[in-house]
Amino acid sequence: MGDLFSNVSEDSSITVIFEQEMELDGIRVLYRKWHGEGITGDDIFFRQTDVRHLVAEELEELIRSSAVGSQWVDITIQPDGDYVRARCNVHDV
Repeated sequence: MGDLFSNVSEDSSITVIFEQEMELDGIRVLYRKWHGEGITGDDIFFRQTDVRHLVAEELEELIRSSAVGSQWVDITIQPDGDYVRARCNVHDV
């Protein structure tokens, strides 16, 4: 993981399966696939400084217009320190 996302919070109740820095519409993000406690899901982390001009609905649209988020139904967006986390595709395993 690069320096842009080196301070993303870690949740001890989940195991990260895969993570990759990528771009959504020119914005650097960290995509993370995870599982834990009988569920699995996806997180996309944005740096606050990159998306402070966007409201939650605009972030959702950005995610849904991407290849990774086009099929996701429920997206929960919340601040997470210096980042904004979009949690999606959460379901039982």
